Amino acid sequence: MLLRVLFITATLLLGGIYVAIGSSPEPVVNLSENKGIPAHGFISRVEQNKYIEEEALVLKAMMLRIRALQEKTGIMFSRTPLIRVHDVVFVYGDAMPRVARYDFATGTIAFSASDFDFRGFIENESSEKLDFEALAEDKKFQMSMDHELGHALTDQVSRRIGIGPLFREWEFEKFSIAQNIGYNARNEGIGEWFKHLLNPTETWISKDAFPTNYEESRRYSNDMIFYSGGHWMVRDILDRHGEEGLIWLVMHPPSLDEKKMRADAVAYRARALIALGG
Repeated sequence: MLLRVLFITATLLLGGIYVAIGSSPEPVVNLSENKGIPAHGFISRVEQNKYIEEEALVLKAMMLRIRALQEKTGIMFSRTPLIRVHDVVFVYGDAMPRVARYDFATGTIAFSASDFDFRGFIENESSEKLDFEALAEDKKFQMSMDHELGHALTDQVSRRIGIGPLFREWEFEKFSIAQNIGYNARNEGIGEWFKHLLNPTETWISKDAFPTNYEESRRYSNDMIFYSGGHWMVRDILDRHGEEGLIWLVMHPPSLDEKKMRADAVAYRARALIALGG
């Protein structure tokens, strides 16, 4: 478990292992009209970018998702994340491959064209909706995008309150194993909270997603710990306290010891709720 956690933590926070299918030159930033949301454009690659239509499509659909999340939570985005679509598969250790990822260094949400058929929305002439509106209403897209927007918004909140980027490589390298586990559980838990905010499901989340001791931890998957367990750990904090709860989570990263991970997660959640008034 020790080596597995070190590996999965590095891949999650550094953006995952790229299994490259195609190559892409360095990106350039183009500005785009945003209809009321701060625009920082979308990433397109130099000349002959075969996914420029897809990136424009995703940008417009993302802006609709941003509006929906802002209306639901009252937490405002400072800027529009950059968008990139390319031929990669996002693989995170022993976790399931992901459709999308957020890069803290550049503020970019990247989607895998290998896992999502954006062309189907662009070429669908039978739909009465605009292509980006249809995409924004697609449940798979919504849940993937809302999770990544949760990462983006948390990163922006961290910068707004003066902490700076939510993830910095030099800082990460100094973390203990317990800090690494806690960092991932908090971050992915927040992402899952946003993912299910407008698409509630019967997804199992429980404190039981955290192992109680080191021996038990070897039988728990990273998906279970970081996503199901992390979601349980932050859900009530965010449900009850919204932006104030998110700020508290950013300012107080948890530390979850492998030898008593469940107890640490339970204590962290309780400490947050007491500090925030219940």
